[in-house]
Amino acid sequence: MNNNHHLWINKYKPKKISDVVGNSNEVYKIIYWLKKWYKKNNEGNKLNNHNSIIVSGSRGIGKTSSIKLILNELNFKPLFLYSNNLKNKKVIEKIVKSNTKHKNVYNSMTKNKIKRFVLVIDDAETITLSSEKASLIELFKKNKKEKIFPIIFLTSFHYSKLITEIKKQGCLEIKYNQLTNLDLKKLITKIYKKENIIIND
Repeated sequence: MNNNHHLWINKYKPKKISDVVGNSNEVYKIIYWLKKWYKKNNEGNKLNNHNSIIVSGSRGIGKTSSIKLILNELNFKPLFLYSNNLKNKKVIEKIVKSNTKHKNVYNSMTKNKIKRFVLVIDDAETITLSSEKASLIELFKKNKKEKIFPIIFLTSFHYSKLITEIKKQGCLEIKYNQLTNLDLKKLITKIYKKENIIIND
């Protein structure tokens, strides 16, 4: 039973944006924001006026998975940073000191030529050291002023100290909601059809 359960998890794991169940409006907002980010004269819409965003929602709701799918389909090359990466002060300093739009951080760290870069801070609520939070807040402020590259903060808690502070600084938050019964029904029906499972009322 457990083996089948895990097989289904892998088999029906979303492989493209259209496979994502629920939060379609939120996913669309992120896609729109990313598509417009590198375009010039990008004003007039609330989403366009933010160089960084927060994507929040319960743990396991699909924030990281959907972001990876979005970035892949839009041909972005992300750099994911976690709390353990941020223990290395040089990594943070390299990001903060990157002050041009044309030489992005991903290039300087990996020596690859990438056209469209995005920085993703995953599990932002786990970043608790004062020095790490201060460095990220400094980076956020610099990006807000100079528009260096898009930054996405992923968090499972709306009110971590880091997230609270960057929200005070004007960072836009996009909240993922729990799946509705209708969302779950559509997913289950899809799986049953593909597995040729018949359920009697």
